[in-house]
Amino acid sequence: MKANQSSSVSTLHWWIDFIQSDNHHQLHLMLCEQEQAYQFLALTVNALFIDCTEVRRNV
Repeated sequence: MKANQSSSVSTLHWWIDFIQSDNHHQLHLMLCEQEQAYQFLALTVNALFIDCTEVRRNV
């Protein structure tokens, strides 16, 4: 039990160090960029789908 508790504490300390480090900031920026890319992709796919639906209606 003590070994497991010690492992949890060291993991917690690692997370605290990580959050306070520059790596956390870089990761946050990377995730924000990735989220924006996914949103752009979703909007593009949605727009293409709407265009295809409109073309079918007009045919």
